[in-house]
Amino acid sequence: MKEETELARSYANIRINMWSDEDWRNISGAAKLLYITLLCHDTLNYAGVADWRPGKFAPLIDPNWTAEDVRNAAAELERAFFVVISEESEEILIRSFLKHDGLMKQPKMAQAMTTAFASIASLELRQVLAFEVQKLRNNNPDMPCWGNDGIEAVLRHSAFDVQGTATADTSAETPAVALVATPPAGPGAAPTTELDAPFPDDGPKLRSTALPKDWAPTASHFELARSRNVDIQAEAEAFRLHAETHDRRAARWNAAFTTWLKKAKPSAGKVRNDDWMFRGRDS
Repeated sequence: MKEETELARSYANIRINMWSDEDWRNISGAAKLLYITLLCHDTLNYAGVADWRPGKFAPLIDPNWTAEDVRNAAAELERAFFVVISEESEEILIRSFLKHDGLMKQPKMAQAMTTAFASIASLELRQVLAFEVQKLRNNNPDMPCWGNDGIEAVLRHSAFDVQGTATADTSAETPAVALVATPPAGPGAAPTTELDAPFPDDGPKLRSTALPKDWAPTASHFELARSRNVDIQAEAEAFRLHAETHDRRAARWNAAFTTWLKKAKPSAGKVRNDDWMFRGRDS
């Protein structure tokens, strides 16, 4: 008989109080349907990662849906930071799965998560998940799962905050950096740079604020937009509208917009991004 940690998921936890969440209520019905389908899908593992095959999801959601309908709904979920997608490895991560599913409260299930973590092909998804696990540990240090074999590897993995710390519910102890390098080996070893410690115990922490009225894309943003053939004017306007509509807070708005641009859909035709339309300043 297989151990409990090797069993496939047979049910999904869906929070009733999700309907009181403003971000959830603001996404479309199509995005909600896709999200719930992901939660219940048989490929979703204990790390919250499922196979990303839009063509296979379409008939599960609606007989009239196409793969493009799924991609559009997924893009909306990704913009709202509900999911992170790796097209290259064909994987999709439910970002807050571990926070809300409750499996980390069960040591055996936490062990299953570490096994699933190791099987994730995408480095980006592993980094995003590592950040969520590290944040969960930081906010819940007394959970018994932190003593499990395998968890240490996840806690020491390089981590990426896909929101650019642009969350209203992030505690003051959450690191302000977006990318966290692997900490130094050995207990008590001093970090070589300020990015080495996933959860620094001291030092200044950036305060999350609303998007400044005078915010504008930097020269680096223009370069990224050119390389991806993305209309930076349209994306900047959508970014500002999204931030204002959802009352977003961020410590590093430029990092948040960089993430936004990386997930923007390239234009079909050649885009000319005129730098003079924005300040194009580096900061």
